[in-house]
Amino acid sequence: MNTATTQFSGVSVWALVPTMSQIIHEIAQKYKLDGHPPHLTLVYDIPITTEEEGKHSISNVRQRFKKLCDSLRHSEAVSLTPTHMESGISKLFGHGYCDLFFEIKEDCALSCLFQTTMDTMEWDKKKESFFHKPHACLAYWNPNTLPEEQTANIQQDILELYPELLAQSFLIEEVALWSTEGTLQNWTQLDSFPLSSD
Repeated sequence: MNTATTQFSGVSVWALVPTMSQIIHEIAQKYKLDGHPPHLTLVYDIPITTEEEGKHSISNVRQRFKKLCDSLRHSEAVSLTPTHMESGISKLFGHGYCDLFFEIKEDCALSCLFQTTMDTMEWDKKKESFFHKPHACLAYWNPNTLPEEQTANIQQDILELYPELLAQSFLIEEVALWSTEGTLQNWTQLDSFPLSSD
């Protein structure tokens, strides 16, 4: 298994996109990668301490997430329109990736979801946000164990498997609080909240 060994930290809030599950699963099977939940990262690396109280306690983070859920209670599922794909080696984290990027406009529902999440979770890294480049990762891999020649054409391979990928739309149906401490295998969902699809 070509496991991405990158170490992440803290807690993240994801926008879940269940309709991408099959795509990610089939890519993982083709390249012998670890699968992962299909998501857009809204905020990441929220620090957690072992203290029972305080801003960085897990109970405080959970309270902020509950407040976020309350603010989204009457929100509808958010539609995503793909624009392009990118693949390579992350300069920040060191793993290989293939990402699907989505259109975002200043007054659109996705923009509002990002802003509401960053504000409610009191996130301190807004300059490092994915707000201006929202994307879902289709694949992670370890570049030390998966040769470059096997991933050089990954975008082309994916489009051959899914020729309509860039022409279809996807729905964000849920927001979720995840512990992203450690490697991919260590990540666990802490809480979630569905968006209305009515």
